[in-house]
Amino acid sequence: MGIDDDFGWAFAKSQAGAGAGLPQKGTAFLSVKESDRPAALEVGKVLNRLGMRIQGTSGTAGYLREHGLSVEVVNKVTEGRPHIVDHIKNGSVALVVNTVRTASAHADSLSIRREALHRGIPYFTTMRGAMRRPWELKPS
Repeated sequence: MGIDDDFGWAFAKSQAGAGAGLPQKGTAFLSVKESDRPAALEVGKVLNRLGMRIQGTSGTAGYLREHGLSVEVVNKVTEGRPHIVDHIKNGSVALVVNTVRTASAHADSLSIRREALHRGIPYFTTMRGAMRRPWELKPS
C-alpha cells in the first residue's frame, strides 16, 4: 500500500513497496497522443538526464526531436516489422509511456501493454502518472 496526499505518489510508493522497481538505465519508449506531447517532452528530458535512451513512434519522435531530444524512431505495430512489440520482446525496452486517442491506436496499445506486462516492464498510460517521476521518489 502506498499513502500520500497525491495519488501519483501514492501509486508510485505502492509499486516500490511491491517490488515493482523502475529502471535507472536502458531505453524508454514514448508514444503519446498529440495533446500529450509537451508533457512527453518533459518526461523525455528527465529520462535522458538519467541516462536513458529514448525511442518513439514517428509523430512523438518528431516532436521530441524538434525540441532538442535525440530519439530513435520505432515502427507502430501496424507499420511493419520490426515494430515496438518486437523491441519489447527482444528486451531492448525498459520503460513504456503510451497514451492513445483513437480506436486504432488503442488496439495497437493493447499488444504493447500485453507484452510489457508479460515482461515486467513498467508501463504508463497517462502523462500524469509518467510525470510523477516515481523513479525519483520524494522523501516521506
